[in-house]
Amino acid sequence: MENSNFIDTLYDGQSYNKSLSSNNDESLSIGGRTYTDSFEIFDDGFVLFNLEGRYSKVNMDIGRIDDSSVTDAEIKIYLDDKLSGSYKINAEKTLTNIDIDLAGVDNMKIALESEAFVEYGFVNVTAEKN
Repeated sequence: MENSNFIDTLYDGQSYNKSLSSNNDESLSIGGRTYTDSFEIFDDGFVLFNLEGRYSKVNMDIGRIDDSSVTDAEIKIYLDDKLSGSYKINAEKTLTNIDIDLAGVDNMKIALESEAFVEYGFVNVTAEKN
């Protein structure tokens, strides 16, 4: 399992930030805990990953970033431009864990949708290579 190398495959998006401990980037806080090697999406944004078929699966925790609007959100996962899954995220729950099967996938998009301006963090990211 690896963490920061998978996050390095995040190459673009809209309304997002990426934090890598190797770059001494900023961290984010969820439920009073601080996380590095993570990313956040806000304001109906999205992130794009160039996986090049190198990963078989990824696991991550999703949670509302501390001091942001307490508003539920929906996370949509697109694999090679097809909707693969949708997850309702409760703003009052600290972390929600998701698994994504990436076998044979070249590109992944993770999109955030909400009724208000929200900030959600994606932490404890671990991936298995093929």
